[in-house]
Amino acid sequence: MANNSNPKRWTNWHTCGLLIIVIAIFAIPLQVLDTTSALSKLFNVSVEFEGDLNNSTISKELEREFKNNSCPISGSAKVTKKDGGWEITGGEKIYIVKRAEGGLNIYTPSSANRRKAWFSVMALMTLSIIIAGHGATGRWAGLLIDERNRMSLSRLQMILWTAIILSGLLVAALSNTTLGAKDPLAIALPEELWMLMGISTASLVGSPLIRSNKRAQMPETEETKKTLKEAENEEGKVSNIGQVIVNEKPEDARVSNMFKGEETGNATQLDLGKVQMFYFTLILALTYAVALGDVLTGVEKITEFPVLSSSMVALMLISHAGYLTNKAIPHSQKG
Repeated sequence: MANNSNPKRWTNWHTCGLLIIVIAIFAIPLQVLDTTSALSKLFNVSVEFEGDLNNSTISKELEREFKNNSCPISGSAKVTKKDGGWEITGGEKIYIVKRAEGGLNIYTPSSANRRKAWFSVMALMTLSIIIAGHGATGRWAGLLIDERNRMSLSRLQMILWTAIILSGLLVAALSNTTLGAKDPLAIALPEELWMLMGISTASLVGSPLIRSNKRAQMPETEETKKTLKEAENEEGKVSNIGQVIVNEKPEDARVSNMFKGEETGNATQLDLGKVQMFYFTLILALTYAVALGDVLTGVEKITEFPVLSSSMVALMLISHAGYLTNKAIPHSQKG
């Protein structure tokens, strides 16, 4: 039977580490997304417009200067003083004006800021999950270890999507906040993305439900002995609960668990359904991450996330359906 007893695993440093990371997840992107932290120069205008800016107005002449430099703004654009200069916000566009020798320089926030913030938040979220997993199991790969003390493909998939989507949503909302958006969370998430997250959640929840039924079934003795002997040669001390193979300790979990069967009849065999789902997940997650990165490249307010192809969602649905169906099919002889 799986052994999870170790009261000293979670220590104060796990708690402190998580608190620090949670604070950093919000503080670092706000610093990185500061519109004055990284600027790209667009053009230069006469210092005579300083009076208009001090009065928080956009004159017809200044409006014409912006238009002539392919940066159209309207007279209703909002002007605020900031860090010794001015910030002009018009719709989804934002410009920074700073005094310079011979005039006023017009800048736009660097498009690299959002991506830096996104990568930072994604890394910090992943690190927080790693620390929590270490506190729970005593292993740095503990985030992947389930109740059987074995590494789970469903967990890997959920963590991957959580890191990509939640970090992107947080950065998008914080970016909209720095741009002065009235409703920074007014970001449309495509229906296909909700479906994808639902599919991943269904696999994470459905897998233990399927295993619970097989835990109650008695396995065939000789088949079980053979499988346990082969598994112990590769992974260490293993046992079984009904027809389900479990490791004695979290330390015995292996990456190979994510690609092998789970029963007394197939625990040492490669599960092609898991291999297929792994590659589908990896390809789709990386593709969507690139698309989301493109959205975060701009400097305008973010109003929607990239749309997933319905064919890709269908392929993912078929892959998960095959994965769960194969898990539900008996692979062991009954005792």
